[in-house]
Amino acid sequence: MCIWLCCAIITSIANGHICYNCADISHPRFCNHVEQCNIGQVCSLKRVVDIYGETSFNQGCTTIKLCQAKMSLNETGKCTHCCSSDLCNSDGCGEQAPKHQNGTLCYQCDGKLQSESCQKVTFCGYDEMCHISEESWNGEIIYRSGCKDNSKCASEQYPYPILGRRNYRTMKRVRCCNFNLCNELFQSQTLTIQPVKPDNTASVITAEASTYTTKGYSTTPVLHTDSQATDFILLFPDSKYYEHAQPKVFLTSSDSEVLSAFEFGSHANQKFSLIRDKTEYFLDENVLMTDGLKQAGLQLYGRYIASVYGFILNPPYYQHHYSDGYLAIPTRYLGTTYIINSFQNINSRNVITLSPTKSYTSVTVNLKISLGFVKYNNKQYVNGDNITVIVNKYETFQISLNATSDLTGTMVISSDPIAVVSGSKCDNTSYNIECNPMIEMVLPIDQLDIAYIIPYINIRPDSVVRLLSVNDTLVTVQSKYSNNVTRQIKGRQFYDFPHKEVSCVTASDDISVIIYPQTFSNEKGDAFMMTIPGINQYLPYYHFVVPEGFLSYISITVIAAEFNDFLLDGHTVISADKVYTLVSGMFNYSSFTKPISSGEHTLKHRSGMIFGLWVYGSVGYDAYGYPAGIAFRQ
Repeated sequence: MCIWLCCAIITSIANGHICYNCADISHPRFCNHVEQCNIGQVCSLKRVVDIYGETSFNQGCTTIKLCQAKMSLNETGKCTHCCSSDLCNSDGCGEQAPKHQNGTLCYQCDGKLQSESCQKVTFCGYDEMCHISEESWNGEIIYRSGCKDNSKCASEQYPYPILGRRNYRTMKRVRCCNFNLCNELFQSQTLTIQPVKPDNTASVITAEASTYTTKGYSTTPVLHTDSQATDFILLFPDSKYYEHAQPKVFLTSSDSEVLSAFEFGSHANQKFSLIRDKTEYFLDENVLMTDGLKQAGLQLYGRYIASVYGFILNPPYYQHHYSDGYLAIPTRYLGTTYIINSFQNINSRNVITLSPTKSYTSVTVNLKISLGFVKYNNKQYVNGDNITVIVNKYETFQISLNATSDLTGTMVISSDPIAVVSGSKCDNTSYNIECNPMIEMVLPIDQLDIAYIIPYINIRPDSVVRLLSVNDTLVTVQSKYSNNVTRQIKGRQFYDFPHKEVSCVTASDDISVIIYPQTFSNEKGDAFMMTIPGINQYLPYYHFVVPEGFLSYISITVIAAEFNDFLLDGHTVISADKVYTLVSGMFNYSSFTKPISSGEHTLKHRSGMIFGLWVYGSVGYDAYGYPAGIAFRQ
């Protein structure tokens, strides 16, 4: 036995083990306290017999030397069992292991300070997981831990303010996880939730208020990697003219390759080779989504994909009435927390469409709407309500607002990464008889920034820029036509300002920025929705696609005085004809626009500097727009 013990100790982990720690207990499996051993110690279980012949057990940490000495005594009725793994001293000496319910052992303490360790433990039930909450109590921050129902964990893990002003006297933040003793410390990031039982019944639940702490680009450098990745999830919300919609995908690749496309609805995995000079591929209509939960969407796989754009286009017999597209986010950059940026329209429904990367993903949508309701599973949900649903891989969930209102500020949180598309089914901003859908793939909140340059948009004299905050934020807007405007934006609120040529936006905390170029004065060229990445998300090189059938432009933002010497497609030098420059403290940027032909293009600056690039266009009543690429944060 000594040989076994010595060999086991050699393979022990560098940190001290966690062992059960109880004295004079009738059976070791009833122990509900633990301790952290010193490095080099092992877990022990000792059976002792008192003078009356009654048996009891002592558990804890001990040294290898003491353990070996006790084991060699061989006293009648007594036993010493030693082992070298976490919680291994719950049985031995002929005793049974704990008959726990679901295998998850959690710390259970009430009112500990951060510097104090919790040593009491409990086993959770089948539908529970470990939790730890951070609360304010009489001016002090305390921590409570234990077991919590899965559904409550999914709804209470909001690392941001849910409704209104945060109350610091009753502040509470909750974290959940589901492996042994995972709730020892309160982590700043949401821990993974893996619900035990899938349940697609939506529920109205109340979430606790808290503030999300973002790690902005001002402190964390961005690795300038573009959209190139191995796979993308593409989602296509339904539009007002659903029966005429034609879903497409535009893509570029850095090399010739065979791609694989898996359609959720047909369960078909199709392989196709990239054809030179071919950048657009039609998709089956079963990828189009309607409200509810169903299998609709596409996952695209490839080794050398550079950029992917989802697009809804008119078929040839129904031209130039509605189209829009978006830059797809590689799955490795998808997140678990999103804030929805949308816009109020006259004849439309705002829409949120999402799909997870893993099965059994718990998704909670906390609604923020001024009027109207969202209907799901024959229930109506209003402002402040939560819709919680379990979504599997290759399933898509969609909700839309019933009234002429706005979903801006709605939060979406999930247990695993998800792709989220938002917008509206029809973007009438005037009483025009035509309308585009508005669609953009939403950036996770860990991909937001604090500094933005809003580019010049050609042939669109008027635009609205919407600034949406995650937390309470101080923003400053500067443009050519106005002095600095500073506004305090409450968490999950927005601030709109008119934009003409070039504007600069800075914020004290991360914000989402979307531009809405407005309808032409002759009511042609509908409005569209376009994401503005921050200046820390610019790239030095773009490989992008311009759709056919539109009068299209690119807009570029670059450090002032560097607006010449851009190389288009590797050889053509493009220079600005008319430049709009804004001097704003340390942010001195220029913006200009150029017409561009349809098809595949590359663009870089000869110096290798980073710059922002957007692609947009219109024809008839139709319009579209999207960023050419984004440097996603690792």
